[in-house]
Order: sequence, then C-alpha cells, then structure tokens
Amino acid sequence: MGRNPRAPELIKREIDRRITLKKSRIGLLKKAMYLSINAGCEIELRMFCKEDGSMLEYASSDLARTISSEAPDVLQHVKFTNENL
Repeated sequence: MGRNPRAPELIKREIDRRITLKKSRIGLLKKAMYLSINAGCEIELRMFCKEDGSMLEYASSDLARTISSEAPDVLQHVKFTNENL
C-alpha cells in the first residue's frame, strides 16, 4: 500500500529545512521541465527562499511575450495559494 498523506507543516530544524528545500526545488524544476516538453505547455516557475535570499526561476520559453500575445485566447485562469491546501 501507499504512504499515508501528512499535513504540511514547517520543519523545525533549520538544517533539515534547508536540505528539504534544496532537494525539493531540484525535483520541482525537473518536473516542470518534463511537463513542458511532454505536454507541450508553457511553464513559468519562481521560487524564493526568504531565509537565505535565494531565488530559482524557470521558464519554458519567453512567457511574458507568450502571455501578452495569447491573453485573449485564455479561457480559464486558475490561481493557487497555500490557502487552497
């Protein structure tokens, strides 16, 4: 059987939090790249860590130009935040 889902919560130890962030953002970046290639969609990803001031950005193409040129064709816009969890 699968693992039981855990509720998201802040990791108490700072070193464990940094290790988790580093591993998770690499995995998230890989998934974003594969999804953009396999599904043929445009993806933009920005991740900012306020503790150490690091930022990771990924865009599958020049999204600013793509979004502004295709904005009238967008039928559904969905925005997610942590409140959606």
